[in-house]
Amino acid sequence: MHEVEDIGLFKILPTLCDALSAGEVGYCIAGIKTVHDVKVGDTITDDGNPCEKALPGFREVKPVVFSSIYPMDSAEYDELRDGIEKLTLNDASLVYEKDSSLALGFGFRCGFLGLLHLEVVQERLEREFGQSIIMTAPSVRYRLTYQNGQVVYIDNPSEYPDPSRLEMAEEPYILYQGPDHHARHLYREPHHPLCWQEGRADVLHPFG
Repeated sequence: MHEVEDIGLFKILPTLCDALSAGEVGYCIAGIKTVHDVKVGDTITDDGNPCEKALPGFREVKPVVFSSIYPMDSAEYDELRDGIEKLTLNDASLVYEKDSSLALGFGFRCGFLGLLHLEVVQERLEREFGQSIIMTAPSVRYRLTYQNGQVVYIDNPSEYPDPSRLEMAEEPYILYQGPDHHARHLYREPHHPLCWQEGRADVLHPFG
């Protein structure tokens, strides 16, 4: 719960007002100190007269590509943390948590919407926040089924267990349905080099 200090409208300059109505674009200052206390899409309501349920349509972001980010200099860990926190203010699709490595020290395990999103975040951290960073190879989330029936999800290769204990291991895939010329464009180098480099692309029907 936070106490609202000011509300206003976004015009040429921010303009104070008494209330915001449907269709208006404005802001709310509530003295929120931690970025993680709110998320894009949250419903704001009155503590004394709360709404029955949150507004529909908001869904949690589901990252599909994961990579760890470490500072080149371990002394810059705090600066990297601040940079990522500021980045999430206008990029709600970026998900992160603390991570550590024996070789690279302390960093953050981040989830992205895809490889392009990963590259954009890397570029923004380096250009806008002046960070010198190391990023691990991207990976996806695996669903592992143990021989005893237990099912777990991992997104970090270092967490992969002994294969002899597994019944099966599954990874996400995309089933493409559409015109042949679109598939031909996506599958050929250099449009999707990751498919070729890791052998992750498969064609169910030959090109016409």
